[in-house]
Amino acid sequence: MHCLPAVAVLLILGLLCGCVDTATVHEWCYNGDVCGPSAWITKPFGSCNGTRQSPIDISTDRAQTDQNLSQFSFSDYEDKHIMKEIVNTRRTVKVILNDSVEITGGGLQDSYHAIEFHLHWGNLHSVPGSEHKMDGKHFPMELHIVHFKKHYNYTLAMADPTGIAVLGFLIEATDDKDTPLSWKLLTSKLDDISHNVTSAHLNLSLSLDDLLSGVNRSKFYRYPGSLTTPPCQESVLWTIFEEKIHVSKDLIDLFAKRLVHYPKAAVNITNIYRPVQPLNSRTILASPGTKAGPLLTTGNVGGAPRLSVPSTWLLVVTTAGLSFLR
Repeated sequence: MHCLPAVAVLLILGLLCGCVDTATVHEWCYNGDVCGPSAWITKPFGSCNGTRQSPIDISTDRAQTDQNLSQFSFSDYEDKHIMKEIVNTRRTVKVILNDSVEITGGGLQDSYHAIEFHLHWGNLHSVPGSEHKMDGKHFPMELHIVHFKKHYNYTLAMADPTGIAVLGFLIEATDDKDTPLSWKLLTSKLDDISHNVTSAHLNLSLSLDDLLSGVNRSKFYRYPGSLTTPPCQESVLWTIFEEKIHVSKDLIDLFAKRLVHYPKAAVNITNIYRPVQPLNSRTILASPGTKAGPLLTTGNVGGAPRLSVPSTWLLVVTTAGLSFLR
């Protein structure tokens, strides 16, 4: 993406998190029968009626442990000056990152460079706000760090079923009003973007590692999925981490209290998450050390796991009618 003009970069970022309306992306919303998630499965909204849609409910006891899901390598996640701009898109808050931020490993077959991160939340900390569930449980917020395959632009990333890698972190609410300081620093900028489609330059001394403090990033779940907003393109390898980020209740509440958009009158930005989608024939893989099911030997080809099991197992599984084998 480094070779694209600035206008094209903004368009790409907007489309990725559903922040730009164009002729190819129908006007959509999070609430309402006409433009809400129940309507996204219709043709004008893209690929939202596909078979590998996101988010999902991650059932940890049904996930299959995969030894190939090694630890990630994170490049420039420790850099305290990689956050360039914070934006109220009217549908979320996103932070645009320097393109030096990269991830490798973690069972991914390629390097991926970071584009932005954004958040999903409900209406204050006491109600659901995360997109993914874990073992049937919603959480107050969810953080998504979005990466494109290295050297890919938007068009290439969307056309490749493994073109986008998103790291998802579920956020739990705590009673401690003083921690974490990193999130206190980030939310201090919300007043600068309180109105819709506004942005502010970031001069914070803040890194991605700071925001993810305390999370063991060697424990995670992996599945092939989609963008969670229109056009819902099925181009995403999802990584959802088992351990949660802990953020104080008062800081979580600031997102629903401080941010507004103006469809006709000032409306607080709340309940910005897509409901979970059917798993269908997909398998959820788990890195070693997670709360997962039995160990499987897998070989990742193009990001799609293939299971290696004895033929007698295959006969039993087929007879039982289980759907996770492709």
